[in-house]
Amino acid sequence: MRLGTLIILSVFLVGCSNLLINEDDPAGSKVVKVTARTLLGVGTLGISEIEMENIKYKISAEARAREKEKQFQQYLESLPPEERRALVNQLIIERERASGQTAVARERARGEAIQGYFLMRGLRGR
Repeated sequence: MRLGTLIILSVFLVGCSNLLINEDDPAGSKVVKVTARTLLGVGTLGISEIEMENIKYKISAEARAREKEKQFQQYLESLPPEERRALVNQLIIERERASGQTAVARERARGEAIQGYFLMRGLRGR
């Protein structure tokens, strides 16, 4: 019982990401990780496994994003300089337009919140 409690407490202190099983882990490490995950899974009714899956998904999403960025960089390098400049300028304009739309939406929401505040203030005063 003490060993199980010690494992669970150490996992909470260290974090669940250390219990992810990697292909290059030694066999002994894999056994310890599986045992700890099993005890942790039983103790938390499986909620810890959901967190493990979230961590795995984030790691794979970051890897996919890096791969896409690398492919895009290779594509840019394959373009002639004039086309590369034109594409980069177009991307900059699109990014600025998107951020401008975000700023407009933020200001609109702020204005609506202020109107709602004064409306509710007026209703309370009556």
